[in-house]
Amino acid sequence: MSRPLRIAMLTHSTNPRGGVVHAMQLSEALTTLGHEVVLHAPDARGTGFSGKPPARRGASQSSRPLPT
Repeated sequence: MSRPLRIAMLTHSTNPRGGVVHAMQLSEALTTLGHEVVLHAPDARGTGFSGKPPARRGASQSSRPLPT
């Protein structure tokens, strides 16, 4: 790899099930490879991602309440 990538990943919710968990794990794996990853999701309840935050530097999670 010549230089790290800046990657934005999107998922459909902040509830850690199925595809959301896969997106979280993929984000962490890409970070382990040296990339900067941000995982975005709509957040209907305004509580953010459930579960523990990413452990590795360069990975972050972003959620925003849905407009009413």
